[in-house]
Amino acid sequence: MVIWTEFFVDSKEINTNGTLSSTVNLDRINPIWAKKLQQASYAVISQGNWFGRKTYINRKHKPIGCVNCEGENMTNIRVPSAIRMVFKAAFKFINKCKKCEDLVTVMRTYSMGHFEDGSWLNGGYCNRTQPLREGDLRKDHEAWEIRRVQLEEMERAKREGNKRIELLDVTKAMMLRADAHPGRHWMVKDTNDCLHWCLPGPIDMWSELLLEILKKKS
Repeated sequence: MVIWTEFFVDSKEINTNGTLSSTVNLDRINPIWAKKLQQASYAVISQGNWFGRKTYINRKHKPIGCVNCEGENMTNIRVPSAIRMVFKAAFKFINKCKKCEDLVTVMRTYSMGHFEDGSWLNGGYCNRTQPLREGDLRKDHEAWEIRRVQLEEMERAKREGNKRIELLDVTKAMMLRADAHPGRHWMVKDTNDCLHWCLPGPIDMWSELLLEILKKKS
């Protein structure tokens, strides 16, 4: 069973003259995700890349800020802070879920895209044919901060609840694989996909790591 949701929490897509943005409500979990989760024995959760576009964030039906809203008269919320908010909400729901007693939650850490000279929306590309070297990784890259936020919220959830939560840490390994995205070889001709991953490819490693976790828990 695969459950797809952008933010874990309730969200609504907004189309303004062809420009897409989202509104997320931190007080309400995505209802489909919440319902299906109660039927699962194992759940792999992750989050991050949907905050790459403008996202308005509400709490108690009131706006508290916005991600990627420079120039608007709103509190600017950085991506790592927004990710912390939705992970906190998701883990809070899992810990309080009375029908999730047998659930094992596996948190996969952030996997970044590798756009060069632009982004998804303005001509960024990824045409490398070899992995990066470890020395090429920036120590100040936002991906490290996102990973840290995820780990902190996972540890908080483990302290505050009694649910089983495991870690699938892929951030560093995937940061090296700038060569493993579809790029121009996908269904949209005028946009390079430097965010999703090729199959077969390095994300097969995720399955191998997950299998080891499941073996230990079986």
